[in-house]
Amino acid sequence: FVLMQCEKAGVDPKGVGSGALGVGNLSVADRALLSQLQRLSADVTEGLQSYRLSETGERLYSFVWDYFCDWYLELSKGESNPAVLVHALRTIVHLLHPYCPFVTEEIWGSIGPKESGPLIRETWPTPEKKLIDRDAEEQLQLLIDIISAIRSLRAEYGVAPEAKIPATVHAVKSGEFLSQHQAHVLRLANVSELVVVTKAPVHRHGIVSTFLKGVDIHLSLEGVVDLKKVKENLEAELVQLQKFLSGVRGKLSNEQFIARAKAEVIETEQQKLKDGEEKLKKVEERLKALA
Repeated sequence: FVLMQCEKAGVDPKGVGSGALGVGNLSVADRALLSQLQRLSADVTEGLQSYRLSETGERLYSFVWDYFCDWYLELSKGESNPAVLVHALRTIVHLLHPYCPFVTEEIWGSIGPKESGPLIRETWPTPEKKLIDRDAEEQLQLLIDIISAIRSLRAEYGVAPEAKIPATVHAVKSGEFLSQHQAHVLRLANVSELVVVTKAPVHRHGIVSTFLKGVDIHLSLEGVVDLKKVKENLEAELVQLQKFLSGVRGKLSNEQFIARAKAEVIETEQQKLKDGEEKLKKVEERLKALA
């Protein structure tokens, strides 16, 4: 993907230098990624020096897969910065080199600077404090949280993946930022329009909501899903959950069962009760939203 974006922009990845990371042309996602890379470099260096190899490997894996691939690359499909992509990939292969030297050496051959030698002889990455940007990290995380919340609501109510639905976001402090960056939400959450308001909207039939810290998200499902059928399914699920919980509570209130059962069996039943009650609460909330 990185090489394709470079080709598309007419950029030679081996010709990209650190000077290409001028702050003036960086998006919020660019600044957040560069900031996170500094934290990653510090964490991996400290982890390797302390011989916490497994923990450090998991930290690398999580960053590359869950942050760089899942989010930054997806955001880049709408707005890419080849210089940042190359710089990030160079840093990642550097940090991964102790774990998979042959693969990273091969990748380095395509993205390393022209004057560079083998990756194993290159200078180990060191964090640059000037690239740490906590504000950008928080802003990008807000976009990620909103997109994730909309996707979860869609899945909960059975909205078809291809169906575009309108969304309203009630945000006071972050309203201007969300208005400026709504293109990412429209594309990655498959939303037809995103209306950002500073006053709580009046609730109407067919509106379902979820609430984040400082941001309320409302989706209109009217005409998109069969709300009557959704409600019927939820009511049936509610009845089944109530029966299930009644049985578990009966077992846990039975003195003979408690006296004879092994500790792990009792613990399993208690966990069933906890999980069932949490699920019941979610079903009740969804029914309330449809009322």
